[in-house]
Amino acid sequence: MFIAELVLSIPRPGTSLLVTGIMVLIVAAYTDVTSGIIPNRLLALAFIPGAILPFIDAQTAPWHSFGAAASALVFVLLFRILGSVVFAKPGLGMGDVKLAFVLGLFFQWHVIPVFYAAACLGAAFGVTGSLLGRMHRQSRMPFAPFLLAAAIPYIVLIHEYAVFTHG
Repeated sequence: MFIAELVLSIPRPGTSLLVTGIMVLIVAAYTDVTSGIIPNRLLALAFIPGAILPFIDAQTAPWHSFGAAASALVFVLLFRILGSVVFAKPGLGMGDVKLAFVLGLFFQWHVIPVFYAAACLGAAFGVTGSLLGRMHRQSRMPFAPFLLAAAIPYIVLIHEYAVFTHG
């Protein structure tokens, strides 16, 4: 209950930020699955509305977006370094790290629970694939689809709960 109250007390970004962030995630997930990378052009293009919308959106304080983006960048970069130490190779690509920054602009502080849920989904998928013999330690697994799978239900549930409780 405490965690739910904590998450729900975080200010929600405006709808324009959420929708744009989900669109960026859909394209990033597709390119990550099909080519194994998240293109810098996509991230640069997504950065522009991510940097501008917080100033336009009445529901959003710009410092929420930029603070969350910096925090997400540090969080995912530490996750990448941890993967390098534990598995002797980076657990995440640099595209995922840059995507974390961009998604922080759109999802604000909600990006941290989304990344945590995506990591849990990815771990469950990897363990299941290993147990079924379809994956091994050297298998590549794109992370952006797990971000998409975690972000959509999270954002919808948070938005619906806020509408339900606050009118």
